Parts: sequence; C-alpha cells; structure tokens
Amino acid sequence: IERLLARLEARCRRMLALQIGVRDDTVALDKVIQDNPNSAPTRADQQASLQLSDREEEIIKEARAGLALLEAEGSAVAFAEVFSQVKDDMETVAVRLRKTDTGVVTVTIENQIIDTLKEMIEALKKARSDKKSQGGGGGGQGPDRLLDLLAELKMIRSMQKRVNERTEVYGKQYAGEQAPPPEIGSTPEERERYERIQNELKELSKRQLKISKVTHDLATGKNEQK
Repeated sequence: IERLLARLEARCRRMLALQIGVRDDTVALDKVIQDNPNSAPTRADQQASLQLSDREEEIIKEARAGLALLEAEGSAVAFAEVFSQVKDDMETVAVRLRKTDTGVVTVTIENQIIDTLKEMIEALKKARSDKKSQGGGGGGQGPDRLLDLLAELKMIRSMQKRVNERTEVYGKQYAGEQAPPPEIGSTPEERERYERIQNELKELSKRQLKISKVTHDLATGKNEQK
C-alpha cells in the first residue's frame, strides 16, 4: 500500500505540473484572442489551442493510468471517484481547447483540476505519513485501506463543492434560470456553445448521482467487501 501511495502521489505531481502549464498558456492565449479584432481567433490562435488540447490529452493518459491503479486496489471509493472526475474534467478541457474556447469556463475547469490535484496530493502525503507512523497499519481503519474514512469524506465534500461552483459558473453563461436550447442560438457558434453547455450540465447531473453513490458505498461499507 505504501508503494501504491507513492506511485499515485508521483503521478498526481506530474499531472499537476503539466496542468498548470496548460492553464497558464490557456490564459495567455485567451488574452491574445481578446485583443484581436472582434475578439476572433486567428488561424494561428486556433493552431495554438489545438496544441494545448494535445497537451491536455497527454495529461488524460496519466489520469487513466492512475485511475486503473485505484480501481484495482478497490478500497478508496471516494478517492477513485475524484480521480475519475478529474479525468472527465480534463477531457472536457481538451474538447473545449479543440474548439478554441479559451474563455472563463475553460479556465475555471482547469483551475478546479489544479485545486483537486493539490488536495489529492495532500491526502496521499498524509496517508503515507500515517502508514509509516503506524508501521503499515491503518490506525483503526484496517491495514488494507488505502485512505482512512476521514480522508474519503473530505474527498466527497470537495467533489460536492466543485459541482456547486461549476453550476454557478455555467449559470452566468446565459440569462434566465435554465440553459437555453441550442436551436435558439442566433449564430452557428452560439448554437454550438449552448449545446456544449447543455451536455456539460448533463454530465454535472451524472456527477451528482455518482457522489450520492460513493457516499452510500462508504456508509454501507461496500468498499470493505472487496
């Protein structure tokens, strides 16, 4: 378990460094685009955004490998779900960058990925420290659990907080209480943006259900039955 914790922490640190780089370059590219006439991306801007999308895809590969390790281990259900949601957020960022969408929503998602990775690294560091101080035991949680219950609950709280924050960010992208249907967009670009928001809101709804399931699994001890 200590070796697995170390491998996961190292992988999260790599992803964090790469994601910070993509975020910083996204912010810089958006500034360039906003300074263009009509804030329209040039061909060069589109190419730069495609390159950022390719870099995001490399981070996604790291996330998939880390998620496979967690799913094979089986006990850290909340942490595994956080890892899965981070991967999904990275995939959303990659799609947005392929569309040369470098605006506030894309950067917000990138910032949330960075914040989540930092929390994950701290949780892994603490788990490693606890294992060493307890001689490999789990401090009452059992020697075979990757993370203790408190760490898992903190992960659930963070997931819920991110859903709330993301909902607010999407809400600022349109007028009214509900996201407009794509067909009412006045331009193809606007219709595409509304469709993307609709799809991402559906994913948020699925994410909320997953948080509920993870909470239930912890409450019933399902993660300890493996």
